[in-house]
Amino acid sequence: MGKLKMFGIGMTVAVALLAYFLYTPMPPEAEEPYRQMAFLARFKLVLGLVSMKYHLNKVNQFSKC
Repeated sequence: MGKLKMFGIGMTVAVALLAYFLYTPMPPEAEEPYRQMAFLARFKLVLGLVSMKYHLNKVNQFSKC
């Protein structure tokens, strides 16, 4: 397979996994569900990045010992 085709497949999988991780179902009676879903997606993304930074820093401290 060509490099461009592999890149396209990789990007498709990455976007699908990110969408699966960020999606939050909303009840039908929710007001402005897309706005709430966007807020929750940003919150999950920031929380995940902060958690990853914390864990990487924790691993880095152990490697210095």
